[in-house]
Amino acid sequence: MAAVAEQWARVAKAVQQRRKVIGLSASRLALDSEISPTTMSNIERGMGATPTILRRVSLALQWPDDTLLRISQGEPVPKGPKPITPLTTMERVAALEIEVAALKAGLRTLL
Repeated sequence: MAAVAEQWARVAKAVQQRRKVIGLSASRLALDSEISPTTMSNIERGMGATPTILRRVSLALQWPDDTLLRISQGEPVPKGPKPITPLTTMERVAALEIEVAALKAGLRTLL
């Protein structure tokens, strides 16, 4: 049982450290990961998460999607280049508008 607690403590520490490096609040990371703030709090307190949630959080932390799962299995926290600068709100809105337009165009061809 102690091994399980240690694995989630490693994940919690990795999430907290990476979040600070890329300048995200816990609530913003939860939003970017599409999970609840309570779930994010549980992760940062070492209470574990499903593989799907770990993938979402890894991506929101600008890591490959399997990073937190690998950390939970005992692999070291990756050392690498600094993260890319997060998109501004306006850049996100513009990207979403393009995606919505593409989806609408796809729907028109189906109808």
